[in-house]
Amino acid sequence: MAVSVFDLFKIGIGPSSSHTVGPMRAAARFMTRWLDERGQLGKTARVRVELFGSLALTGRGHGTDKAVLCGLEGEWPDRIDPDIIADKLARIRSTKRIQLLGKHAIDFDEKKDLVFGVGMAGTGKTFLAVTSAVRMLRSGECRRLVITRPVVEVEL
Repeated sequence: MAVSVFDLFKIGIGPSSSHTVGPMRAAARFMTRWLDERGQLGKTARVRVELFGSLALTGRGHGTDKAVLCGLEGEWPDRIDPDIIADKLARIRSTKRIQLLGKHAIDFDEKKDLVFGVGMAGTGKTFLAVTSAVRMLRSGECRRLVITRPVVEVEL
């Protein structure tokens, strides 16, 4: 059986592909599996991403923030055109809006919606999409939201 260098190494946006490939794939997979395929993408009002451990401690310097934003927009590490990344990030940051999977635009304030959590949580990622609950809160049907985090596998 022949083994290619591409079987051994994963190429991702840098400078640290170990901090970009997994987070980008997880973001794109979450958007696809848990929102789009379940018919929830168009109902999504907000997305919040929380990064922990080494992803939080060195994430910005290693490009994790860029990878997550691109993943939320439906980009994959092995398919993204590196030449579009800077313009995509500039658009997200200047407009404070993100195109989930390139299909559904929502408000996205990177300072509030992409959180680098430092503490004893270990290395991990949490993706949270809020849809109908936000509508109920805004309409006055309920006064507050209590959001729990179920264990959900995103199958990297």
